[in-house]
Amino acid sequence: MFKKIDKYIIYIIAIICILFCISLSIVLLYKKIVPLDRVNESDVILKDGAKNKKIISKLSINDKFGKNIKESTSSYSYYEFEIENISDLDHDYQIYITKDSKDKGKEINNDYVKFYLTDDNNAPLGIFDSNIVPTYRSLNYIEDKPSSKIIYNGKINSKEHKKFILRVWIAGNYVISDDVKEFSFSLGVRAI
Repeated sequence: MFKKIDKYIIYIIAIICILFCISLSIVLLYKKIVPLDRVNESDVILKDGAKNKKIISKLSINDKFGKNIKESTSSYSYYEFEIENISDLDHDYQIYITKDSKDKGKEINNDYVKFYLTDDNNAPLGIFDSNIVPTYRSLNYIEDKPSSKIIYNGKINSKEHKKFILRVWIAGNYVISDDVKEFSFSLGVRAI
């Protein structure tokens, strides 16, 4: 009789071990697929949208003038925008530019479109804190958003708002022609 009970105990222990291993495997697989420390990239939002903006090849300007743009025209742009962290956690974030697809023959070459980002006190941020103003081509692609280029990385506290100014213009060495060309883009932000 004890032999029969020992056999059942061994079977029960084996079943419990198998169920434990299966449960542990499911938990580890879930943690690998959906990390518990994941960030919702929508936790940091762009409050004043800059979608489908464009500049037209009517006028090229030098960097000194471009850094001091105070209004928008069709040839250069001045965008004031604000971001907000809507979550209860502090976040790192990225501000990025996505070029809108256009007819390549009617598009201003990426080598001539300049970007300059400042805070709301006109202090240059990140890569813009130098004498060289980057062109669209010289900006780095975002690894997981290959159609977008990063213009700034920062940190924002929970429920915090930050204001920025983005200036965009056509480089002074661009040769204006009778063919009107344009550069269209959208501005975005995300928590990372």
